Amino acid sequence: MERSELPLFIGKVSDKAVVNPSDWVELGKKLGQISEDIGVPKFCLISFFKEAYEWLRPLYNPKVYKLFSFPLYVFRHDETELALTVTEIGAPASTLKLEELIALGAKYLIFFGAVGVLKPNIERGTIILPVKAIRDEGTSFHYQKPSKYAYPSKLLLKAIRRTLRENGVNFIEGVCWTTDAPYRETYRKVRLFEREGCICVDMEASALFSVARYRRRHIAGVFVAGDYVGGKKWAPRMNKSNMTKIEKQRKRLMELAIKSLVKLDKLLLH
Repeated sequence: MERSELPLFIGKVSDKAVVNPSDWVELGKKLGQISEDIGVPKFCLISFFKEAYEWLRPLYNPKVYKLFSFPLYVFRHDETELALTVTEIGAPASTLKLEELIALGAKYLIFFGAVGVLKPNIERGTIILPVKAIRDEGTSFHYQKPSKYAYPSKLLLKAIRRTLRENGVNFIEGVCWTTDAPYRETYRKVRLFEREGCICVDMEASALFSVARYRRRHIAGVFVAGDYVGGKKWAPRMNKSNMTKIEKQRKRLMELAIKSLVKLDKLLLH
């Protein structure tokens, strides 16, 4: 079969869509699924941890707006207004959330979550900064021409790096492998991508990078290391005894993402 016959490669990225994010947002408001007075600041966080709402409430007493399945929390840190929402896992679900936020006014976004690692010496809880992502998912190809990698915003990478260093955080940078099929992370692909500098695997990064580029917005991600998938046998590295520690690490990741956007705000002002 020729590549041009594969549904994923029919048409062009520049082709106009039948339904746009603004259409869906307007319908959501009419149906009462989005608050009429919703105010989305330009700095936004997308969390893959549903507990983020619980972590945020006592710290900031945020304003809460309806935004389809997961509410939007708007709050201030120092003088910077920010918003946080949660998304389901996977490229299609997370890019829908990103599209909605952009349609409502978001310009600079950081997503955060847990990833599997390909190297056993990357301990659970290690902070990871992805500098590019392998496009082993389908969503990104609807937004960006075929290529191996998708890239985050250099501006946001700079802000995150500075924040991590100023807070004394040990972190590693590297390539992220984004897949649609976590139960098809084969040993063949693990070995191949590891040789190319890949250190972790997720389900969203390359798609989120591609959507932001298409919409001319800035996005980057920051991760916390989770299970080990780099060998022939899976190592979850999770048990009842370390769950409290894991939650603390995830909450810390949220706090660092918030500080990174505040850092960016200050960089933009100067």
